[in-house]
Amino acid sequence: MTHHEGHEEHEEDPERKRQFKQLKRPDICDVIISAEENRHHWYKDLLNNENEPIDIEERIEGNLVELQEQLIEKEKDLFKKENDMVLKESSMKQRLMNEIDNAQRKKAEYENKMQTAYIKIEEFVNMYSQTNGRDPIEEEIRTHFENGDEIEFIDEFMMRHADEKI
Repeated sequence: MTHHEGHEEHEEDPERKRQFKQLKRPDICDVIISAEENRHHWYKDLLNNENEPIDIEERIEGNLVELQEQLIEKEKDLFKKENDMVLKESSMKQRLMNEIDNAQRKKAEYENKMQTAYIKIEEFVNMYSQTNGRDPIEEEIRTHFENGDEIEFIDEFMMRHADEKI
């Protein structure tokens, strides 16, 4: 193949002709001409893919996101459990305070009832003594109060006044 035949071959093939024209020959040796335009497509694809994540990076990133979401869910669960415990504790404290208040109220009611019963029993004993000239015996006191609320306090009253002649 002569030099002339090779040139004719280039003129017939338009792709080869285009490539031949793209070849740049510097007139001055110190001038640098970029080879970027003439790079093969696989090289350009490799450069373009550098910024794209590879499969391992995608999986790691996906795992990190999943772990982060799990941590957020666990934090929410812990926060909810803590709130539930605070509410239960508050409820238990309120219930306990109500029970204490009820117990104190019942105790006060019982003491008032007992005080009222003691007054009535003492009034009966004093009236009986003035009327009959003697103190009533325990059986007479029980008989007098057998249908009233005072009956439950007679034993205590008798024990407190055992020193006296009642």
